[in-house]
Amino acid sequence: MAMPAPREEAKAPAKRPPMLRKILMGTAATVAFGLGAAKAARAELIRSPSLYEGVPKAVAQQYFRVQQSAATGFHQKAVDLAEKLAAKRPRDPLAHYTRFQALDELRLRLITEQVPATSGERAAANARIDDVNAEISKALAETLKNLRPVTYAQHVLHGKTLYGAANHQLLIMEKGRGPSTEESYAAAVKAFDRAIQINPDKADAYYLRGLAKWGLGNRFGAHADFNTAARIEPDNPYPLLLKARAIRAEGNPSQALSVVSEAITLARKHRNKPVEKEARRLLAEFYAQVPIHDLNLLQSLRARSEM
Repeated sequence: MAMPAPREEAKAPAKRPPMLRKILMGTAATVAFGLGAAKAARAELIRSPSLYEGVPKAVAQQYFRVQQSAATGFHQKAVDLAEKLAAKRPRDPLAHYTRFQALDELRLRLITEQVPATSGERAAANARIDDVNAEISKALAETLKNLRPVTYAQHVLHGKTLYGAANHQLLIMEKGRGPSTEESYAAAVKAFDRAIQINPDKADAYYLRGLAKWGLGNRFGAHADFNTAARIEPDNPYPLLLKARAIRAEGNPSQALSVVSEAITLARKHRNKPVEKEARRLLAEFYAQVPIHDLNLLQSLRARSEM
């Protein structure tokens, strides 16, 4: 009778070599960044769901990577990535518009976060901002030069570029609004008019047209467009923020607070951190403007927003 073979003892699992650990860690980091980029993509698509129609997925991911870098505070990295994109795709207006967005975010950071101590530092900071402003103007010009609007998305991009140009001009001018600024806002309204003609069932052109009308001082028309956008996309928090601003401008901060509270709820539901952050800032701003006799309403709204 044959003796049974002795049972081998269980072997301890072999340790992963250092190179394998590095590869696994790198993969994990890539996945984490990808999840962050996807989150930023969702937030951007909520704000402008039609802008990226027809864009190849791989290219759209590069645009979102630029936005993710800016959203996480890496503004110079976002600008560098956008410049590479624009160099690779010189005839793509969306590439130049993405570069404009990255530069505009950098300019805002330079203006709001730099507190130079000496006159020399102030001069250097101002020179840096002037350089960024010059690049912003170039990026806007390149976007417009390469745009031949045919589709809904292209008309939306055209309008957004014109609106961005008007806002940029207001920021760099010393004497308020000039005729060319009003012309840019008016041209943006026409671009969004055409987009709405092509597809009247999408909300983004309405709320963007409302912004352009607001720039022209047409608050009644802006308010109507924000209402239309909110009706078409009841789960989108962004039109609600714009609607709240319009209501507040009409002198009704209590109602504006109620709309902002709705926006916070929706933004949290869709995990849209940028819109939620903006809504909370507006909530604090409007809270100070509501009459004291509306205190009960204020307290209930504040409690709802903190839930």
